[in-house]
Amino acid sequence: SVESIQLGRIHAIFESTERWHPDFLERREAEGVLLRSGISAEDVEVIWRLSDADSDGRLSRPEFACAVHLANQKRQGVALPSELPAELA
Repeated sequence: SVESIQLGRIHAIFESTERWHPDFLERREAEGVLLRSGISAEDVEVIWRLSDADSDGRLSRPEFACAVHLANQKRQGVALPSELPAELA
């Protein structure tokens, strides 16, 4: 699960990211954040597929929190799941 301290940091990243819509990050906006975390473009693609729960091509705050959490896990050496874990859904 995403701890409350980490969630606060993730929301701060969401708020500080320049974006077109106040409530969502478009794909290119979110991908920029994820790529800057140091993970590969291939991993970003997997994370996007897992995190964009409604497949609308953009990430809401909860979807973005999921994406950043997965990116952080990947950076720590944890393999990305093939399906989104229930605690992140």
